Amino acid sequence: MASWPSIPFFDAREGFSQSEPRGATIRTQMAQGPAKMRRRFTAAPVQVQARIAYLTQAELATFEAFYETTLKMGSLSFSGDHPITGATEDFRFVDGYSVQPRSVGFTVAAQLEILP
Repeated sequence: MASWPSIPFFDAREGFSQSEPRGATIRTQMAQGPAKMRRRFTAAPVQVQARIAYLTQAELATFEAFYETTLKMGSLSFSGDHPITGATEDFRFVDGYSVQPRSVGFTVAAQLEILP
């Protein structure tokens, strides 16, 4: 598995949000009494919205090469340190990324999954 390159990783202070796995449970309405709930999967990916606040032109080129070549256009997962816990986790891009120019440098935003 690929490791994150030596550029800044997604930052907990810059637009990072994490949500519980969606669709991991199923609810069945009963003819009488309360609805029953059960989990649908034993493990599900956690959805993450994240940003890298600042990359230089060279760091952006490194990021884009990592995404396109190493991760094969984002289809492969990679390991990196979780921005909040600091634990090494396996991440995967959900649907590409966006780059926004700043007065100096660039901001990268992406939706990621933390794999179980």
